[in-house]
Amino acid sequence: MSENSNNLELAIVIDSQSTSVLKCLSNWESLVRVEIKQILKKIIIKLLRVKEEKIFSDRVFSNRY
Repeated sequence: MSENSNNLELAIVIDSQSTSVLKCLSNWESLVRVEIKQILKKIIIKLLRVKEEKIFSDRVFSNRY
């Protein structure tokens, strides 16, 4: 019975450590998601600017000829 009790205690310690690791990973995942969203937002803004510039240059070019 004593051996089983020790195993149970060990399992609880491991579970507690796993929970701590999972919390850290969850926090890290949240930070990564925020960073990815910021990067995507910057990319989208740049793409929209390029698209607007192309539309503008196409209009200017078509008005010249």
